[in-house]
Amino acid sequence: MELKTIINRKTGEEICATYLNECLDNEILLYEVRTQWFLKPYFNFETREFYEGATQEELDKNNFQ
Repeated sequence: MELKTIINRKTGEEICATYLNECLDNEILLYEVRTQWFLKPYFNFETREFYEGATQEELDKNNFQ
C-alpha cells in the first residue's frame, strides 16, 4: 500500500495522510507525501510542494524557525 495525502481543495491545507483511496468531494487525494515537518502544512498545486502555513508569530510561540 502506498501512503497518500488528503488536501482541502479550496485552501490547500493538508488534512491527513492515508493508505485509503477515498476522500470527500471538497478534498483531493495526492500521491505526494510531505517529507519535512510543518506546524500548519499546506500544498501549492502549481509547484506541487508543501509549504508552512503558520504565521511567524505562531512559529515563534512554538519555538520553530
